[in-house]
Parts: sequence; C-alpha cells; structure tokens
Amino acid sequence: AKDVVEIGKTYTYNSKNYSAIKVPAEVIFNKGDDYEQFTVCVTNLASDNYAGMFTVRGYIIYEDLHGNENTIYTTYYATNLVNIAEVATKDEAVSEENKTYFKSLIETEKQRVAYKYSKTNPANTVVIPQNGYKDAALVAPVDISDVPYFTDFYQLNGGAGGIIIGEVTIETGKEGVEPLEIYQLSDLHFNYCNAQDFEEANPSIMATYNGRAWNKNGSSIPNAARILEYASQGDYTMVTGDVLDYMSWGAIELTKKYIWDTYPNNLMITLGNHEPTRRCQDNPPTPDPTTLESRYDILQDNWEHDIYYESVLVGDRLMLIQLDNASSCFWESQIEPLKADLALAREKGYDVLVFYHIPLCTGNPKDTNIYPIMRRDGYNYDFYNDYIGKNGTSGASKTVYDLIVNNADIVKGAFCGHKHSWYYTELVGKTADGKDAVIPQFVMSGGPYDGGHAFKIIVK
Repeated sequence: AKDVVEIGKTYTYNSKNYSAIKVPAEVIFNKGDDYEQFTVCVTNLASDNYAGMFTVRGYIIYEDLHGNENTIYTTYYATNLVNIAEVATKDEAVSEENKTYFKSLIETEKQRVAYKYSKTNPANTVVIPQNGYKDAALVAPVDISDVPYFTDFYQLNGGAGGIIIGEVTIETGKEGVEPLEIYQLSDLHFNYCNAQDFEEANPSIMATYNGRAWNKNGSSIPNAARILEYASQGDYTMVTGDVLDYMSWGAIELTKKYIWDTYPNNLMITLGNHEPTRRCQDNPPTPDPTTLESRYDILQDNWEHDIYYESVLVGDRLMLIQLDNASSCFWESQIEPLKADLALAREKGYDVLVFYHIPLCTGNPKDTNIYPIMRRDGYNYDFYNDYIGKNGTSGASKTVYDLIVNNADIVKGAFCGHKHSWYYTELVGKTADGKDAVIPQFVMSGGPYDGGHAFKIIVK
C-alpha cells in the first residue's frame, strides 16, 4: 500500500465539496483487531438544512503488485440533524436541558415542512383534482361530501410541488386528547439496478431491466422524496407496499438511502406484491431461478422491522399494525401477534389502524363495481368477489381476516394501496359483542403519479 491512503468519501454541502480525510496507511493495516474512528462534524446549520442528509463512505486507494492503482470502498453511513436529535431525546444519558433543545430542533423542522406544504403558503396553488367520484366519464371534480370520513382532497400545484393530498378525520370518541396525524404513502416503485445487480446478473432481473420502462433508473425518486418529506411532519408514517418496483439490489439501495436512512425513527413499510418478485414485464420472459422463501429472506435482511407483522403504539393511545399480504394471503405467523395486540388494545382502550398492501374483500355483495374517488391507473373494481375474505378464503388468511373484521369496535380504519387510484370501501364486520358494524377501508394512489400522492389521517 502507499504511505498515505484516503478514507472518508468527499461530501458536498451547499454545493461545496469538502476534502476527504487522509491518514497514514499503518493506521488501517497495522491495528490488528483495533480500529480508528473518525468523526465528521458540520456546524452552524441553517434550519432549512436540518433534514438534509450527510453521507460518508470510506475508501482506500492502493497500488497492487502489478503497479495498478485500485480503490476499495466501505459501506456508507448517512444521517441528518433531525435523526440525531430524535435519538438524543430517547437517550437516558442526555440531560433534560439538552433534550428540550433537541425537541425544539425537531419541532422547527416539522413547522418548516408543514408550512412548505400548507395551503396558506403563497407558493402553493391549491386545486381540486379532476377525474371525480362515481362518474363514469371520470371528468368531473371530486365531490368529497359524498365520501365518508374525507374532510379535504386537493393538489398543491405551486413550485416543484403538485402533491395530491387526501385528508380524513377519524373520531374515536375520546375527550381531551390531542389529535394524532398519521401519514400514509404507497406504491413508490423504485425501479433501479446498481452495479451489484449487473455483476450478479440474475437472469430474471436482467430481463426485467430490459423490459420494464416505467420509472426506470430511479425516476420516481423526486416524487418519493417530496411525499416522504411531506409525511415527516406527522406523528408516524406508514408506507403500504411496492416501494420496490421489483426486487433488485438497486431498488433495495434506494430504499435504504431515501427511506430507512432518512426517516429511521417513525416509519414502517409493508411489503407489496412487487417486493418479492424479480419479474416485471421481463423481456424475454425469464423465470426466476430462486425460491419465494429465499427472496423473503433477502427482504427481511434489508428491512428495519419484521416484514410479516409489526405494531407500534403512537401517542399512548393509537396502535398501528402492519401486515404482509403481498402474496395474496395472510400468514400463520401473523395470527398470534395480531390476537395479542387486539387483546392488549381492548384491555388498555387503544384504538387500532391496520395497514396492508392489497385490499380486502368488503363482504358486501353490492361492492362488485366500485368506482374510484380519483383515477390514476385503475378504473372500477370488484371488492366483493376478489381479494382475501372472499368466498373460499381459508386457513391463516381466513383467521387473520376474521380477527380484523370482527373487532370493528376497536379497529377504526384499514388502509392499503395496490390499485394506483383512490377508493373508499367498507369492510362488513362485527363488534366484540356480536353487533353489526363496518370498518372504513381506504385505498390510495401511488407515489409516481402527478407530483406524488399522500394521505393525511387525523385521529381525534
């Protein structure tokens, strides 16, 4: 090796490049089991840059025995000031005075994002999206007064915005509580292959790369980054699947960089039907040589929570549950955790919202031809004869479905994506004491359309 090697990839801040750190080679090669730790400190950040990501990646430049210069890179580390502040507020070693300061940084960032996407911001022109509710021609403005729970539906059309935002309010009947804001995003469809994909050259990935043009080369990222930032002002964010357009290493890399790294503390992602597949408009048609089980294992290794089932309590009163139904089924492993969470919610008086990717059968024979609230890539669908819960559903899928619909007194809403348009349906169910009840099921559109789509769920 040369006498001096470089570690710490050059980074950019405010369009200025900062040089890498240089250290003697022996620091790296002669430390044995020990290691040297380096810290990059950026000071005097303006509030607009609190959420800006800073990424470092080490690299070693060396000369091989043939005299050729080569570079080896480490994996990268990325974070921002808001993430550091959120971690600090939960650290018992941090003083209360400092926690107060860190909380103020977080609140400043939330206020900035809230104003940026506010209807009161002069930079935003608010319009009502076209392609309206229950209109066969799909050309009339949306009449939200016809849609239960919806309080607003609009598009921020100013600047680089264009996000279409649906807002619903769910009244829980609890008095004296602060409203909680949960944001749903869906179907981001990261279509990207990186060097690892081309080196590995899985035949189904290469065929999909050749045939799949929609959102190719990560072109859905600008919309995704915009709606993820918009959702960061809330108390929690749920992404209901199809973040990966197909299971490439490149799409997994983008998910890590733009979601897990950027929003690590208050976000979950359900699997969609695109996550566990490597085939999507593959040209020529090329069967994947790997098993579904092996692909699920890869997804689990690259997810920040359990891919089959996860729950979280928000505001000490609202339980959010994510369930995988990406393979058009529920799983045996989901039954006991769901039973336990529903029992706990009932005991403690929590309200419950459930999130999954593919809609559930409503159980209502009238729902064979449901029109969209807003059409983007889907028209009218049969929500009675299709999906989990339809006649013939059995096994774990039937058990999980029944657990959801037969706890309609505590399950206040069900949320999904998959259809790439906005729909409102109701799951026919019962309360714990056997009374007839319904659970609102909201289906939202995908991130790549327009300037992005986002769902604001206000729980009072």
